[in-house]
Amino acid sequence: MFANLPSPLTTKQEVRWLRRAHYLQLAVVILVLILAIVRLGLRLNHVGINPSNPRAGGGASGWGTGVAVKSIIFVSYQILTDRSQRFARWASLKANMVLNLIEAPFWMALVVITGGLMSSCVAPMCAINGIILVLSLLSFLMAVPVAYISVKHYAEFKRTGNAPSEVVEMVEDEEAKTASYERARIEAVEQRYRPHEYRA
Repeated sequence: MFANLPSPLTTKQEVRWLRRAHYLQLAVVILVLILAIVRLGLRLNHVGINPSNPRAGGGASGWGTGVAVKSIIFVSYQILTDRSQRFARWASLKANMVLNLIEAPFWMALVVITGGLMSSCVAPMCAINGIILVLSLLSFLMAVPVAYISVKHYAEFKRTGNAPSEVVEMVEDEEAKTASYERARIEAVEQRYRPHEYRA
């Protein structure tokens, strides 16, 4: 059923987009982790805390750090098992699908929690919360299509027995071999009909 999910991209484009999205996700998540740690440090030093509500946002710093660490582990697993032969034995489209389905709700929760802090924070905590809010929203917006494609690819794998990324790699290898053969054939023809150069 899910193998026929509509998509504006071809399978080849989906695989390439998914790989680029994972690298972008990893970069954004690392920024969120750094900012969450900074926010936690400010709270421990009582900087940027609203005097009228000093306990506000206490759990948000730990939540943001936890979500970021989780995402770094999830995305790193997918990058390593997809791009490294050393870790390829642990690759699993089902695991990828489950991990990516988990991502979106967690980032949406962080968006809601961080958004709720904006009304009670003071500088510089507000600036950090604002940046985390934007980055968390970006992570959520990336996580949704990544999860969608992961579900589609797992369904295709269950139906055909072939992982879409492996099919794309086989097609690319065949295209490279064909292109190399064509270049060699053209060079041979040109060499055959090239005028002979005679020395005076």
